[in-house]
Amino acid sequence: MIKISVIIPIYNGAKFLDDAFKGLEHQTIDPKSFEVIAIDDGSTDTSYDFLMKYAKNSPKFTFQFDRQKNSGVSHTRNVGASRATGEFLAFLDQDAIPRPNWLESALECFRDSRISVVEGRIQAIKTFEATPLTHILENETGGRFMTANCIFRASVFREVGGFDLNFPYFLKDSDIAFSILRLGHKIHWAPEVVVDHPYVQKTMSQHVWQMTTLAERIPILLHKHQVDFKFCRTHGIPWHTMTACPLYFYGYFVALVGIVISGLTFNSGSPVLSYSLLFLFACLYGVSFLVTLYARFRHRKVSLSEGSLFFLWYLIIPYKRLFHLIRGAYKYKVPLRLI
Repeated sequence: MIKISVIIPIYNGAKFLDDAFKGLEHQTIDPKSFEVIAIDDGSTDTSYDFLMKYAKNSPKFTFQFDRQKNSGVSHTRNVGASRATGEFLAFLDQDAIPRPNWLESALECFRDSRISVVEGRIQAIKTFEATPLTHILENETGGRFMTANCIFRASVFREVGGFDLNFPYFLKDSDIAFSILRLGHKIHWAPEVVVDHPYVQKTMSQHVWQMTTLAERIPILLHKHQVDFKFCRTHGIPWHTMTACPLYFYGYFVALVGIVISGLTFNSGSPVLSYSLLFLFACLYGVSFLVTLYARFRHRKVSLSEGSLFFLWYLIIPYKRLFHLIRGAYKYKVPLRLI
């Protein structure tokens, strides 16, 4: 009898899949008690070839796979969930490697009927020297609701309607977690439910896209769940993790407004005041910029080329992000909220 369904959305993940599936092969529970559902989301690499070959090798656990045109990870996970037969749905990223006791530990948590969702630990695995463009995915403290390692009661997942397609790539984790919390369900932090996640190198264009264009949908999330200080306090979420930008970005915004105001005062007949204000807000901009570089370069190997790119891009990325936040609020007809 299938107890738990593992759902893996795949997009151009051929280089990761062997490790992920080996992790599933070594699970400590009876292989007849879980199934694996892999959905290829229009990959252009050899991911689908891997799945076909893997199915021919007759894995010990029940395995099904399919492919679709590229639709985003939220839609792909919903498709996988719709085909699942297990009482529990375990979502796993294509580049995450489950520890042998991953499923066994999760099922142990669900012995407590009050638990609706298990949030597992994600441990970053250093596979090369990190640079400013290295994506390091980790969850060592809980409260981050990362669905790269999250297990749901299937009934609760369906109660909230699955993943909201308004968030095809980004914010999907926070959205479904907030929906579950608002219904009064409990999300249990389980550090013993572990997957490993190797470092992944991004390009500068991918990083800029994530930091700017993807921000368009943040106003939808904050408005949908009416996220504010009270919401964060009620559900034990650090409020600074729900701001629309990294906190140090707000220094850029205040500096911009201040510089504009100081420019307007030049006609007031008080040049000392004008220059003083201009100097003050220019310093604020400089401090914000230095904090940004420190946050990105800290504990990272910085090459001259990557360092130069970051230096140039972060002169404008905060303002580009603010533009997309405002654009998103207008586009989706929701108020602009910064928390």
